[in-house]
Amino acid sequence: SIKKECYAPAGKLGVSIDTVDGQPVIYNIKKGSPLFGILQPLDIIIGVDEVNTSSMSATQVTVLMAKKIRKKRKITFIRGADEKI
Repeated sequence: SIKKECYAPAGKLGVSIDTVDGQPVIYNIKKGSPLFGILQPLDIIIGVDEVNTSSMSATQVTVLMAKKIRKKRKITFIRGADEKI
């Protein structure tokens, strides 16, 4: 699996997260989202800034992102689709 990073600008991201196998996974990205075309469904969110989110629930990650909504956030993720056989 490939670990990647992207930067989310301040403000709402239009990204839905679900919990899959105990990990926070991208479920949907709205067309107008600043991360559209960067994040993809099935990507696993493993970090927000310096916080390890790999074993958090989707709700916990969503709350963490919302707390930092006024700042640019670094999102570390693993491309989920690569894991499919």
